[in-house]
Amino acid sequence: MEPMADSPKIFPAALTYPQSEDIHGVMREEFLRAHCPLDLRRTNSPLILSSIGKFEELPTEILLEILEQLPLPSLLHFRDVNRHARHIIDWLPMFRAIVDQAPQALLGILSVQIRINITLPELFQRLRQRLCDLCGEPGQYLWLPTVSRLCRKCSRNLSLVPVPLLAEELLRRYELEPKDLEAIMSFYSPPATFHNNENVFRIEERHIVYDTRAAAQLLFDRTGKTVRPNPLEECAVMDLLFQKPQWGTTLRFSTFPREQRKNMAMVVAPWISYNGSEMGVFCTMCLYTEDQDCLYLPSEFHKHLDTCRVRPINWRSKMEREEFPLGPIHLHLYHERSILKTRS
Repeated sequence: MEPMADSPKIFPAALTYPQSEDIHGVMREEFLRAHCPLDLRRTNSPLILSSIGKFEELPTEILLEILEQLPLPSLLHFRDVNRHARHIIDWLPMFRAIVDQAPQALLGILSVQIRINITLPELFQRLRQRLCDLCGEPGQYLWLPTVSRLCRKCSRNLSLVPVPLLAEELLRRYELEPKDLEAIMSFYSPPATFHNNENVFRIEERHIVYDTRAAAQLLFDRTGKTVRPNPLEECAVMDLLFQKPQWGTTLRFSTFPREQRKNMAMVVAPWISYNGSEMGVFCTMCLYTEDQDCLYLPSEFHKHLDTCRVRPINWRSKMEREEFPLGPIHLHLYHERSILKTRS
């Protein structure tokens, strides 16, 4: 008997592997929960004596419409007023879906304190979005400063997602004045711990870092000049990262690896809906080839199998995956438990 035309094909799970937080060194949910302790537990019933002031005079539909237009930090401040306010927010369908399926997106936005005012519906739509904002391919990275969906290829492209810089670095490189900083997107760097297979390094202080893409556009609009993206690392930083083992060395932010400056404001977020969430998959047979970064929807992976063929190995990718399975510079970022376990 022939299968139904619309019935999904079944394939072994060994043919795919999921998106990993480790490969790119992005922020982990466990770090975010420790760094941004926000109680997201749902309240079952409001306290009868609690009051939300003048808001009680509004019809429910208007109240919910107002709340959905608030920036996320303001919405969460309202949630903290009392149990009644918390009950109202907790039972918003979009808020519940985000908390249940992609809390890392909400916690990440609060952690790095992005300057754009994103509302609950806007974040929900971004998390529903399956395609990269830059190339249109499936992507599961969320670049928090602009709340943009990115695929793995675009997230690694320094011309598309350039390395954020400190104010003094930005002003010097892009010939700007201090007053220009107000017009450039920025975020706070979180405290980070990382290592490179030999040493453990810490960045303890928080710094404001700025979007170099916006700075480059501002320079071009004024002068017509173009500035190439920063090189990934300077030789002095590379020498520091690969010197003899020194556990727990504290670094100045100016020597913090540039790729991690970009990744520190990125999370892996599933594609969500009111009914559940879904993660993309990579093809195991395409590993170490030029197509290894192609992400597929689970429901459409069988279409890729119809055309998947043995391809030449990309030896550079193979070497990086085998020698540095979680990236060439940084491993176990934001993962204190792993570091403490290694030291013991």
